[in-house]
Amino acid sequence: YVSEQDFFSVCRSMEAASIRTGWPHESSLYRQLCGKLWVAEMSLNKDYWVPPTTRVQLSEFKADGRQAATRALETLMQLRSSVWGKEPVPFEDFKGVAKLGFSWCGSDVLPFRGLNSLVSNLGKLFGSSDVESTVCLVQEMVPGVIGEHRIICMYDKAAGTVRREALWMENMSPGTAPHKYKLQSLDVAEFKVAGSRCVPDGSVASLIFRGDVAAQRDAEAKGAVLAERWMQWFKTQTPEPPQCTRLDFLVGHRGAGETDVWTCEVGECGASLCSVEVHGRNLAALNHAISHDPSGRFPMLLPKTIPRNNGSKS
Repeated sequence: YVSEQDFFSVCRSMEAASIRTGWPHESSLYRQLCGKLWVAEMSLNKDYWVPPTTRVQLSEFKADGRQAATRALETLMQLRSSVWGKEPVPFEDFKGVAKLGFSWCGSDVLPFRGLNSLVSNLGKLFGSSDVESTVCLVQEMVPGVIGEHRIICMYDKAAGTVRREALWMENMSPGTAPHKYKLQSLDVAEFKVAGSRCVPDGSVASLIFRGDVAAQRDAEAKGAVLAERWMQWFKTQTPEPPQCTRLDFLVGHRGAGETDVWTCEVGECGASLCSVEVHGRNLAALNHAISHDPSGRFPMLLPKTIPRNNGSKS
């Protein structure tokens, strides 16, 4: 285990000595991604479909946990209104998630319902012995999630294009966070997370959309638009596209042929490829690492097709 501060201190020192960080990203971008530092700000832009999000500071929570949680819920109500035009709901009916940055596999994501639940779960997250974070994200829960759509984007530096591999993940009850925090149950029973198994392409409509093929196509089209927007966002972080990123979208089935697609995660190079083999990701990373090659071998074109597996090697 390496602490966030120690890790990025080393990265910055090396970069200051003109040694590039080739994996997974330049340290400034990597910190944005693995710390989830982008989430709250991007929730202000409707085009990116990030649920309303705010932050709770550890110092404020320690001073008065209930007041800190109340202020967070009040802020989320304001964001719901100003960004999405939604009416406020009673605090005790409000469902959300509290999550820490610099954490993986959903191990520090806890759902809450109402003020008391939020106070309790913030206490669990901030009180964990291995947590260094002094801030916690508090976000509105996406309702009615039926599945997770993922798009893996790999930069083909030789061609100057971005290769996209789209797939679907099944839902499951969370296991990592309840195990870590020794919870018998979660405060929101219907809360689900993506499982480790991909849904075969030919089974997506039947297993996720109850046969509504038009809804599947609608979700995939909206996911493709969001993926393009996120690739534009990456340009604000670094001039060259990321060698690889995995974009995760939560999908709700609003009605016949209609879906809502929300951004859940913008992942770093090195995140699980699900059922996509490593051929494209590894070559994209190698092309990025070799910034100048006098021999002309690099950058190399990505393979025309990237094989899939059954998900067991994700």
